[in-house]
Amino acid sequence: MQHAHTDNQDLPAIQLLPPVQHSGALPALIRDHALQETTTTCSRRVGKEDFLEAVRWAVESGLHPKANATTLIVARDLAGRMNRHGLVLYQRLRMTDRLPLSLRTVDRHVAYLRELGLLAWAVHGSRTNTRKPGQGGWSGTATTYAATAPRAWDHACGHRIAGSGYTARRIGFTPAGRQQAIARARSNAARRRPRDTPSCRSTHHRPTAKVREKNNYPAGRRKRPASRRSGGVTPAQAAHAVEVARCIRPRIGWTQGESLRRLAFALRPWLAAGLSREDIAAELASWWLTWRPRSPAAYITARRQQAARTDPAALLDAQLPPEPAPTAAATPSVRFLNVALQVRHAWSHSRTCCPEGCDEEPDFVVRQRILDSFTQADARRLARTPRQCGSLGESEQLSDQRSQDRWWRTPRGES
Repeated sequence: MQHAHTDNQDLPAIQLLPPVQHSGALPALIRDHALQETTTTCSRRVGKEDFLEAVRWAVESGLHPKANATTLIVARDLAGRMNRHGLVLYQRLRMTDRLPLSLRTVDRHVAYLRELGLLAWAVHGSRTNTRKPGQGGWSGTATTYAATAPRAWDHACGHRIAGSGYTARRIGFTPAGRQQAIARARSNAARRRPRDTPSCRSTHHRPTAKVREKNNYPAGRRKRPASRRSGGVTPAQAAHAVEVARCIRPRIGWTQGESLRRLAFALRPWLAAGLSREDIAAELASWWLTWRPRSPAAYITARRQQAARTDPAALLDAQLPPEPAPTAAATPSVRFLNVALQVRHAWSHSRTCCPEGCDEEPDFVVRQRILDSFTQADARRLARTPRQCGSLGESEQLSDQRSQDRWWRTPRGES
């Protein structure tokens, strides 16, 4: 029989177990191939570490008269290719290339492992071509083995097993098995090389680089661009802007394709100037757009900036310090009252100076009509009953809108 030792396996060293004391006859070998299947075996499935432990235990205990160190070499090659479920492709021809063993030697020792209950057939290999007619070429079926461990090994290690057959599992240890597991863990910890922390290691001296009248930093290096800031907007003001955008988007058709956050960002300057949601909706509706911009938020920003460049009064308003967002119960500011008085005075003066038959109306009157039409349209829409709605979703949307309007109209100090 050919024997060989190899050190090209990337597996941990096989741990030693205490010698096994057999009380009577050794466990019987499984000679029948029908009992070496995963569906008929009495052994349970294990991982690669437990598989190597069980193989070492079976070889040292002499359970098979022909199992020896070569069996351990074959088992280590199989364990190195196992997946986490304990399944491995046989690949007998490639094993002969990796190991200095003949093909017949590999087959014999794999058969010894099956007879010991350490391997079971998961898939039988076949030379039958599995490709469909017309595809060309040849493709057979590979043999797949499953790593298993016999009940004798579990009994020797003090394992408590639940279930039977291939699907059985370990649920604990017996008192003797717990002592063995503690002893193995302590021996493994003692064999490990202690590792020092970085503070305990000596650092090598690194000489300082010498600069010979040369600048290491090129003059053309660009500075990192400053990060964009929100402009001093508080989270409460940002949330208020989103709520205003949520109310304005259904009213203005060409803004419905924009997201709430982008639309709220475009409306922030108007909110900071003290305009309400109705004023902003009236301003957007007065543009009379018959087309849909690709980016409504960018269009609103560009239109507002263009108006600020052409209108000195709007530019002056943009330079004023922003005021906090108005609430439902807030009183008009002094600046607003002064502007309202000026507008009323100008309106009364225009009516006295306007000749009879002049049908032209000022802009703020048109804006007030638009606001009134919006208010009446919202009131009629919210007054619709569920029977008047076209769908259940529309009825639920109206109910939510009524709740939001009731919340906005309630002063914040009341419960």
